[in-house]
Amino acid sequence: MPWRRLRVRITDHGPVSVMSVAGEIDVATAPGMDRRITTLLNAGRLHLVIDLSGVTFCDSTGIGVLVGTARRLRTQGLSLHLTGLGPVMGRLFDVTGIGPVFTTHDHLADAITAAAQGSAPQS
Repeated sequence: MPWRRLRVRITDHGPVSVMSVAGEIDVATAPGMDRRITTLLNAGRLHLVIDLSGVTFCDSTGIGVLVGTARRLRTQGLSLHLTGLGPVMGRLFDVTGIGPVFTTHDHLADAITAAAQGSAPQS
């Protein structure tokens, strides 16, 4: 059985960081994804879009990373924007009922625009 892999690519679009995720988000790969998100936030990248269009599988650990990130950003007055909810992630969001936790967009450009217009933390 081939080793499950997750590929994460980060690109910056002005004040917005886009994390493009491809592969399987599971118990083996979710911690690495969470570390990448934490690194971005610690570096001051406060506007985050996660593009899930390349995800082929996601287990409860992956959902936990996404929900935890949304909560973390919400406590700072920010939000997590998701795009690319294809058949795999769309069905997972429907079955689990977690859709309302997230701000989702049909197109990456819309997600980037919305994230850039997001509020900055109050000092």
